[in-house]
Amino acid sequence: MRKSIFYILVCIMASTPVLCAGDSFFEKNHFWANAGLGFYAMSGFDHFDGFSSSVSLHYQNTPGSVISLGYSDYNEISFDFPSEYCRDFSLLYGYLYRIKWFNFSASSGVAYTYGRYRTKLQNNTSVFSDRYDSKNFKTIGLPVRVNAFFSFTPYTAAGIEYGVNLNTEKIVQSVNLCLQAGNLW
Repeated sequence: MRKSIFYILVCIMASTPVLCAGDSFFEKNHFWANAGLGFYAMSGFDHFDGFSSSVSLHYQNTPGSVISLGYSDYNEISFDFPSEYCRDFSLLYGYLYRIKWFNFSASSGVAYTYGRYRTKLQNNTSVFSDRYDSKNFKTIGLPVRVNAFFSFTPYTAAGIEYGVNLNTEKIVQSVNLCLQAGNLW
């Protein structure tokens, strides 16, 4: 499923300059896709817990405001069992500010968040790993995203994204290096 979503976004990103060229609808409305990889921390930013990935679609009709639909995936790197993970589907609204070749944005919204985290240590199973009880969770979160991008062309950009998902179970923070493609400006 995740590979399918990734391949669909890659196809959209590759075909965007052809789709957007010369159409007055696309000159007034801006659509783009964002994909990124990075690191996340589930228990605070004193250490990183694993890898994060994110994909999102964005729409901008009026100058400044932007609406985003996204998916984020956080997977732990650990020898302990079971591993921790978190995933969220988000709908965000925010503000985008452009200065020549640079884009800065901040947005917030609502997210359906689910995952698993370890609770009580059961026993030490080996020298390298431990076995824990775990808790699966599903909750509604408050995602916040802050982006800074450099546009290479009107259709491509690269940058950094900081995200945090505030929820009742586990707060997740991430930093991703991202690529954008679409009708950026």
